[in-house]
Amino acid sequence: MEEKLLEIDARGVAGNLLIQCQNTKLDNPADKLGTYTFSKKEKLHLNREFKRVFGFGTVYRHPALSVFIYKRKSDNLPPVRLGLVVSRKAGNAVTRNKLKRQLREIFRLNKHRMKYRADILILPTKMAVKLNYTQFEKTIFKLWTRANLI
Repeated sequence: MEEKLLEIDARGVAGNLLIQCQNTKLDNPADKLGTYTFSKKEKLHLNREFKRVFGFGTVYRHPALSVFIYKRKSDNLPPVRLGLVVSRKAGNAVTRNKLKRQLREIFRLNKHRMKYRADILILPTKMAVKLNYTQFEKTIFKLWTRANLI
């Protein structure tokens, strides 16, 4: 097994990336990073997409958040897409944006583990504000496991 240490500069943020390759030529290091991005195509945007997930998706609840999952058939869309709905009841704008940033990060780092094509809609409640990042992540994993998504 060959290990290569690469310097990556993405959008002004520099960092080191350790990539393990098995007898493969690494032409473009950005190809390996593609799974850990969160592109515009991976977001739910349209009202009809949200309505479809709310109407036909299966809901999994926890006191801190609800997750709606709509299993899609094969299509030209990305394998998994995420939508977020954070009510003003969750707190002020700073609090709501923090929740959304944390949810996007959890999704971004774990979307490659999803077993099937799905649209995921996450609705955090007031209780989600009290959770730290690791508790939040465990709660989401618990719901995704119950949904047989990961």
